Amino acid sequence: MRSKNCITISFFALIFSLFILSPIKMNEAKIPYHLLPTNDETYLTSNQPLLHSQPYIEDEPFGNQEEFWIFDYTTYTRNQMLSTLLAVGSICYIYMGNATIDDIGLSEAISMCETYRDEFDTVIYPKAVEFAGHPDGILGDIDGDPHITILLYDFPSVTGYYYAPNDDPSYPYSNHREMIYMDTKIGVLEGFKTLAHEFNHLIFANNDLEDASFFAEGIAEYSIFYTGYLSNSTFLLNGQGINQTDFTEYFKYNTKNSLLCWDPNLPYLIENYGSAYLFIFYLAEKYGTDVIQQFIFDEDDGIESLESILEAKGFNVSFNEIFMNWIVACILDLPELNNNLYSFENTDFTVKDILEVQDFPTSEVQLDLNYYGIDIRKIDSPSDNFTLKVETPRDPYGLGVISIIEDANGLNITKNMVFDERDTILYHLSGDDIEY
Repeated sequence: MRSKNCITISFFALIFSLFILSPIKMNEAKIPYHLLPTNDETYLTSNQPLLHSQPYIEDEPFGNQEEFWIFDYTTYTRNQMLSTLLAVGSICYIYMGNATIDDIGLSEAISMCETYRDEFDTVIYPKAVEFAGHPDGILGDIDGDPHITILLYDFPSVTGYYYAPNDDPSYPYSNHREMIYMDTKIGVLEGFKTLAHEFNHLIFANNDLEDASFFAEGIAEYSIFYTGYLSNSTFLLNGQGINQTDFTEYFKYNTKNSLLCWDPNLPYLIENYGSAYLFIFYLAEKYGTDVIQQFIFDEDDGIESLESILEAKGFNVSFNEIFMNWIVACILDLPELNNNLYSFENTDFTVKDILEVQDFPTSEVQLDLNYYGIDIRKIDSPSDNFTLKVETPRDPYGLGVISIIEDANGLNITKNMVFDERDTILYHLSGDDIEY
């Protein structure tokens, strides 16, 4: 859910970040991730029969053919695709759609399937299980066959997806197996990263049936890092930083989208994946990867789950406090500050979505901020005394303000969360020969 609050501000000189957040623990935006609801009959074409896939053949042989249900993201319809098993691994079946085999030729099709098989068996599967647990999870193995089915075919719109109802034998469009869908056009290097992401969704969904998309997608992106692909320059796109995903660059230039709440009525925005990954990355660096691992198995969801896990580990810190520290890290990324609290230790990242203010005094009317979105302003060489005035309705959201001042004495960082009833808030700030 995306919520906006109108803010009237006037300011004189500082770099500051404003954001809207909640004063209470919330499990916002519990929407499926890379899934579709099981009661979405309105999306189906009227001539589609309610048919099941063929039952499993134990130890499926090379050349076996299956008719799988697939989802077309361009038309929001389901279709059945005849596919052939072209590679059998110790823990996976690699199928390819017959139409795609016809397009690229059998030899290339077999080679691609074998490449995916070898990478999944030897790298992706063991690292994913090490990080997130066994894919059977609490749901168990739907078909009694430990193999994960990976279906390769040429499809538009997305690079890959996981569809949870395949694990539900009562669902009429289920393929009755643990299954991941992959696009053949993206190339195997990008495909390996996508497969690691989607396989993490499969594990997560089989352990935690419902959680916020922000957590699910952030952790799935983090699994790519955990597998080792983001520290290997072979797998990085042009200009992509070490230990950054394909999407962090988009977040770098667009910080205003909500970190926490992903609108189920809108397509996911790629910068959301970037911010979610960086937050999980920061969380793991500061509090340990085991916090993320425990979160996957925790019976509670969202912020409440995270805060209880941190408390059990001896960390007296709220989600909102972590969020504000993460914002400062995204702006400064300086490891020498406050025991690395305001930096990323294993990647170099700073946001560029910063509006430079030139003239004073100045004001802005009706500044729209997304819930858990960030707006950043910068002023160079201001006077040594200044005031920020914020006029905003209190109910039902809280406004946070972070100010960062660089002067002759170094950096001074002030973080404020405002949850009182005031209509106007004044911040009087000063420094000694302020640089910015």
